[in-house]
Amino acid sequence: MALPSHDAWIHTSHTLLPSWKSLSLSHQQSTIPISISRVNQVDAARLDVEMSAMLKEQLVKVFSLMKPGMLFQYEAELDAFLEFLIWRFSIW
Repeated sequence: MALPSHDAWIHTSHTLLPSWKSLSLSHQQSTIPISISRVNQVDAARLDVEMSAMLKEQLVKVFSLMKPGMLFQYEAELDAFLEFLIWRFSIW
């Protein structure tokens, strides 16, 4: 297998640069500008926190008959899983 010349990457970049620029320009022109107010973002974040708290409360009630403190040992993982569920069934 022959090694490429020491300036092969320069030649390749000069060859691909025009197509890269045209691709990035065509992508920029096809995007639709969307303005989202900060109030809506704050409301959505607050709603996510409240939904997560409600789901966590229900989950704690379900596992209340198990060994005390067992569920709180995995509290960080539980919070992450609940956030994932909210994201999965609302945004995705």
